[in-house]
Amino acid sequence: MISPSETARPLNWKTVAPHRGILLLVALVLVLGTHSLLSAQTTHYQVTGVAADDMLNVRDRPGVPGSTVIGRLAPDARGVERSGGVQDVDGRDWWNIRHQSLPANGGWVNSRFLTAQDDTAGLDTDDPRKPFTEADGYAAIDHGAVRDRLAQTLPQASTIFPPGGRLNPLAKAILVLENEEGVVPHARYHIRYAMEWRDDGTGGAPVPYSLVAIDRYNLGTAFRQAAADSAGESRTPPAEPFSAGPHVSYRMTFRPIQGHTADPVGMSRTVISEDDARARRCLTLPCLDLASAGEEAIPWHAHDGSGTEFARPYEDIRNGVYTPAAMADLLVLEAGAARISDGALSWTGFEGSENLRPGAPFFEIVMDVNLGQDVGVEAISRHGHLMDDSVAAIWQRAMTFGDAASAPQLFMERAFDCARGTPGPTGLCP
Repeated sequence: MISPSETARPLNWKTVAPHRGILLLVALVLVLGTHSLLSAQTTHYQVTGVAADDMLNVRDRPGVPGSTVIGRLAPDARGVERSGGVQDVDGRDWWNIRHQSLPANGGWVNSRFLTAQDDTAGLDTDDPRKPFTEADGYAAIDHGAVRDRLAQTLPQASTIFPPGGRLNPLAKAILVLENEEGVVPHARYHIRYAMEWRDDGTGGAPVPYSLVAIDRYNLGTAFRQAAADSAGESRTPPAEPFSAGPHVSYRMTFRPIQGHTADPVGMSRTVISEDDARARRCLTLPCLDLASAGEEAIPWHAHDGSGTEFARPYEDIRNGVYTPAAMADLLVLEAGAARISDGALSWTGFEGSENLRPGAPFFEIVMDVNLGQDVGVEAISRHGHLMDDSVAAIWQRAMTFGDAASAPQLFMERAFDCARGTPGPTGLCP
C-alpha cells in the first residue's frame, strides 16, 4: 500500500531523477549514441479524416493559395514525422513533415489531418469477426485456471469481493503475465486497451468488455550486451543475473460480473520472435531500444496527480520501487478511468469515443523496468481519440526510484496533444 506521505511532490525530472544509462555503467550512453536518443524524441503520426478514395495533399508551403502540391499521402499512411516547422494559416496549424514517400525536404500539411500514431497493428485481428483472443499465432489459455492461480497469490482484502475482485483490467493483465511467466529484472511492457459493449447473455443491457493486449520485452540480454560493448566482456557480469528469456505477448478479454471488476472470459499467448520484436514500436521508440520511453518524447510538465491514498491488494513495492501493476493503477487513476472510494481504487471505465470503431484501442501504456543506471520504473500512457475539440490526447508519466532512507520516490508529469494549435507555456491546449 502507498500512503500519502510516500508520494513526493513533482519535481523537475532532469534535476532529481538519475540520468538514464546502463546498470552500474554510465558509459553506455556513448554506446547507445545519438540514434537512440533521437528515436525516443520522435513521435510518429498517421493520416486521419481523409476519405478512403482520396489522398492528402502535401504542399511546398503552408496554406492552399499560392502553394504547389509536391506529394500525396494515402488515407491510411503511417510513419509521418514532424520536421519542427509550424505556421498558422486562417486559424489552422500547418506542419512541416517528412515521410518516406515524399521528397527529402518534406512538405506542409494541415495538421487537422494528422494524429499521433496508434501502433495497434498487434491489437487488430485479420478478421474483425474473430474473437479478440484468437488472433493469428496466439494459443488459447485456460483463463479460469489462470484466474485461480492468480487468486492464490492475493490476499482476501474484502469481505464482499474475492481476492483480486476489485482489480481493474490493466493491473490484472500485468499481474497475470508476471504470475504465469515470472518477473524479469530488465523489461519493457507495452499495453494497449480497447473496449466494446456486448450482450452478456442475461437479457439485460450491454456491458463493457475490456480487451487488453500486453507485450513484455525481456531486455536482459540487450542490457548485458550494451554493458559488454562498453566495458569489455571480461569486466561484465555473467549472463545469469540479467535473466535472458523470451519476449511474450498475451491477449485478455475481461467483463464485469458480480464480485469481479474484470473477470476473464478469454486469454491467449504467443512468443514474439527476436526479428518481430526488433521491428515493433512501443509508442515513442523501438521496443528493443534501451533509451527512455518518455524522457525526450514530448514536453512534459510537473503534475500533482490524483493522490495515492488507496490500498493495493497485491505486492506494490519490489526492490524498493513501485511495481508495474502499481504504476498501471496510478496511470488509470490519472486517466479518469478509476476513482478512490473507501480507501480502494474503484474502476469506473473509460468514456467511449464515437469516432472509434468498437474494439479499437485508445489507451496505451509503455513501461520501462530497470533500464537505467539505478533500479526504477518509468511508465508513460497516452489516452487518444478523445471526444474533445481542444485536446486530441492526454499523456501521463509516472516515475519511481528507490531511496534507502525512505519509501520509494514517485514523480508525476503530463502533456497534451492539441486538437488545434499548440500547447501554451503551461502545457495546456488553446
